[in-house]
Amino acid sequence: MKIIDQILHFPNKSWGEDRIFIGNNLVGVIDGSSPISVIPISPYHSQAEWLSENLAQKIPLYGNAYLPDICKNITNQLNASHFSVLKKFNEATLPCAVLAGIQMIDDYLHGYVIGDCTLIIQFHTGEIKILTDNRIRHFSNLTRIIKNEASLSRNDSAKAVKKQMTQNRKMMNTTDGFWTVALTGAFQTQFLECQYKTEEINKCLLFSDGFERVFSNSLCSISDILDSKVTLYSALYFLRNWEKSSTNLDVKQHDDVSAVLIEL
Repeated sequence: MKIIDQILHFPNKSWGEDRIFIGNNLVGVIDGSSPISVIPISPYHSQAEWLSENLAQKIPLYGNAYLPDICKNITNQLNASHFSVLKKFNEATLPCAVLAGIQMIDDYLHGYVIGDCTLIIQFHTGEIKILTDNRIRHFSNLTRIIKNEASLSRNDSAKAVKKQMTQNRKMMNTTDGFWTVALTGAFQTQFLECQYKTEEINKCLLFSDGFERVFSNSLCSISDILDSKVTLYSALYFLRNWEKSSTNLDVKQHDDVSAVLIEL
């Protein structure tokens, strides 16, 4: 497994809630979910950044446990080690994150996604498989719609977004809702998974929803990235320029970006 290209970029420059993790047999991206109310956990800017950093640092330390179980073990440890800090949070403000990762065990590649990160697998045949979790997208779209309606009617869009995010959070890690890596809930059973023989696979691309905008706005194609016609840095350059000139009504005009391109 060889890292061909990777990028991690924060519009805020000094802090961000995306992370990349790289271990001996696993690689992935993490996107800390934007908090309804930002509560710093020292030395981090927000509870989301704190969780993302802990996951990114601790995931590579584990051996051959499966990635979903690794994440659950880490959140259990954090609940215990930071009990006095976390008890100050209510259910709506506890940190959570979404993730996409790959893991090589024996002769197989295991792919995992939870939340709105994405894994793309390119086979030697040229076939491409995409693993993405649409359960969270319905709720993200609700927030976007509410934000747009408030903006167009000149109401307080920040207040409207916060209200909708609070409603969304009630559905997190529930059967009829969406799933994230969090400090509550049996999320480890809810990862979307795939498994293929490593000999069948050429490359893998993992990215957060911030980087997904490159493709959703046709700034370049998936094949451009997989075939190394466009570097991840160049794709980021296209994205940031597009964001500057765009009048889109996304909840975030600029988002953190994380992406990794791997060759097997």
